[in-house]
Amino acid sequence: MSGSMIQLSVDDREALGAISRLAEKGRDMTPLMETLGETIRSSVVRNFEAGGRPDRWPKSQRVIKKGGKTLIKSGRLMNSIHARAYPNMVEVGTNVIYAAAHQFGNRKSFFVEVGEHMRRAHSRDVREGGKPRGRLLAAGQAHVNMHRRMQHMNLPKRPFLMIQDKDWPVILGHAKNFLAEANQ
Repeated sequence: MSGSMIQLSVDDREALGAISRLAEKGRDMTPLMETLGETIRSSVVRNFEAGGRPDRWPKSQRVIKKGGKTLIKSGRLMNSIHARAYPNMVEVGTNVIYAAAHQFGNRKSFFVEVGEHMRRAHSRDVREGGKPRGRLLAAGQAHVNMHRRMQHMNLPKRPFLMIQDKDWPVILGHAKNFLAEANQ
């Protein structure tokens, strides 16, 4: 076999330049993160407006009795949703103290202090033989001393901090546009 050789040379300056521009663009993605944060924040607000997405939230007792929308009484929780962008990430959330109880649900019991007060007297306020238990005042009035009462809380999960499936193509589109700018 005779000695033959093929020499191939590739000019990769353009490819290396594109890779370098992408790497530089990826060092600080704050503009992209700001865009993604606003996209996600808007989606979360739509979750409130729809009463839960993709599945509806269970109606609150307030909505059942008085009408309105679940998780939107004053709008405080919905309006507190904010986005904070960083060079390589974005946070979307709220600082409202009761947000986690609604997001994840809350089932617990606790004691509350009940101050001294007056209430309507009932037959249970009178012992057998007609003697009062405690202080009975004017007709139909009973005095109640300060005491503790057990309260029960049973909030169902109402997840509002959710990215919907239909948001992902928009999010990916923003990312592609951001990276495409590096090669212009």
